[in-house]
Amino acid sequence: FPAHVYKKRTAPYFFGKHIHTSFEVYLITSGHCRMNINGTDLICDKNDFIMILPNTVHSFEVPEDECEFLHIHFNPDIFSHILVKKTSEFSISLTDALLFHCNFYYRQPSNILLFNLVTSIVGIYKRNENFACVSTNLHLAQLMLYILEQVSKNSPLTSNVHAQNHYIAYTLQYISEHYQTKLLVSDIAETLNISSRYLSKIFSQHMHLTLANYINIYRINQAIHLMETTNLPLVDIALAIGLKDSQHFSRLFVKIINTTPGKYRKLIQSNKTLS
Repeated sequence: FPAHVYKKRTAPYFFGKHIHTSFEVYLITSGHCRMNINGTDLICDKNDFIMILPNTVHSFEVPEDECEFLHIHFNPDIFSHILVKKTSEFSISLTDALLFHCNFYYRQPSNILLFNLVTSIVGIYKRNENFACVSTNLHLAQLMLYILEQVSKNSPLTSNVHAQNHYIAYTLQYISEHYQTKLLVSDIAETLNISSRYLSKIFSQHMHLTLANYINIYRINQAIHLMETTNLPLVDIALAIGLKDSQHFSRLFVKIINTTPGKYRKLIQSNKTLS
């Protein structure tokens, strides 16, 4: 069941660079905030709708006054079996289609449809009514389909997209299953019977970052999850994500999140206290 919350943050508030495996939705209801999404600075005002894609580095700040917003996290796997296109040759899921068409995030001014969908999702969650999970997921599917319609108008889903989609989807799955071990692009490419160069090229085109960078971000994301859910020492967390050297882990964490693992763990603890 996805997490849905209504939040209010008062300045000065800053949640530094972080990543999730979930989709993240904001609907700003009053005030304004700042976000940095994969290096792009956004100033978000009342009635802005923003959806951040999974495994995207981002930060959140309320520099002055206060900001109120509806906030939703949901697992992309829930919608991986909903097909938006199916032919005798290929099929493309709702989740994969969004990942291919959106560049890290989607943003637009809220309209009646978006407002009603987001407020309904949050309301269903708060009331915990009968069949809440089913109702919520239906609303989320409608939300995702609406966004897909907006971003795919000039990019039809073709058989070529399907072939590349298969390669990328396999690569993402491979990384999720092998990130705790040594990962080589050549090993992934060999199992797909394509060249490492071609795999790296289409991955960069569709994910807008290199395969090596994605692997690093994925590992750090798993490290953050362990920080949030366990009391494991940082040395053990480094080992758990496939990094044998804790110093390498620290350098990589600083490069991606812009702070040390130790400071980030304290940030998580302080934000839990504020929630």
